[in-house]
Amino acid sequence: MNYYFYRPEISSYQGEAFRVKERQSLGQLGIKCVDTPIEIPDGESVIVISTSYTDNESIVSSLKHANIALWIHPNSGYDNFSLEFVKNAKFPIVLGNEIRANAVAQFYLQALLNHQGNIPKRQQWDQARSYNRKLLHTKKTLIIGRGPIGARLGNALETLNVSVSYYDPYQNKQQNTKYLKEELANADIIIMACSLNKTSHHILNEDIFTLLKDDVLIMNAARGKLIDQQALVNFLSKNKNAHAIIDVFEKEPIDFNEFKHLSNITLSSHIAGVYKGINDAIIKFEKRVVRDYLHDQELDLYKTALLSSRVKGDFLI
Repeated sequence: MNYYFYRPEISSYQGEAFRVKERQSLGQLGIKCVDTPIEIPDGESVIVISTSYTDNESIVSSLKHANIALWIHPNSGYDNFSLEFVKNAKFPIVLGNEIRANAVAQFYLQALLNHQGNIPKRQQWDQARSYNRKLLHTKKTLIIGRGPIGARLGNALETLNVSVSYYDPYQNKQQNTKYLKEELANADIIIMACSLNKTSHHILNEDIFTLLKDDVLIMNAARGKLIDQQALVNFLSKNKNAHAIIDVFEKEPIDFNEFKHLSNITLSSHIAGVYKGINDAIIKFEKRVVRDYLHDQELDLYKTALLSSRVKGDFLI
């Protein structure tokens, strides 16, 4: 059986060199790479690789004449997949959460430690031995989401004797809205580590902000729409001792001038999951998934990485 490889687009941080290397790697498995769907003969099997901006329905429509055998989405977010699309898919959709999980967890940890106080630089011995910092073990941290990123980050913080609690109603059914509000009201640090769906959209909203401590630290490197951006701005404007570290936004790219009047916010450009060597890691992941699929089309090793495993009632968790 012949297999064709079709990637509609690459991400903005990837270049032509990535595209060439990706094709060469998959070509080593006997996969034929094409630029357009019309190059795929009728009835032949195709492997699709998408980005977070791929118009999935359009791709499926353009491949009606072929057989989509496997779909790889080497990203953590899957907002562009509708529940209907996932339920109707007659092919496995494999997520690449593992590619960025460690990097995002480290981003949170690094940003958190930096916020507690940088190590002072001295040109000579400091007789006072002064070090103005906050100690994490004195802070109560709430992690919203206990998936690959939330669990890694929580484990790291707990080794530092940090008081960590989690909100993830899909892992603990006893955690309801009342539980969340109580945890939010007591939290010194709030870290977003959940996926975006109809239950988590604007989970931090205007009403919720009224519950928070006036010196709370809010961190979001997950999905921009988890936080009502204008409500966050209003909260930070009124509470100068609070702080936010934000890497993702409701609409991207965003003009940072929208926050120029705030001194208590740290901004970055959706970089938490980006690192040197990520392109090689993506290609290595794709090649491994394709190779495993060719040997075992049930993909037994990827049960938790299948997007179908994220179906929960009438939405994706």
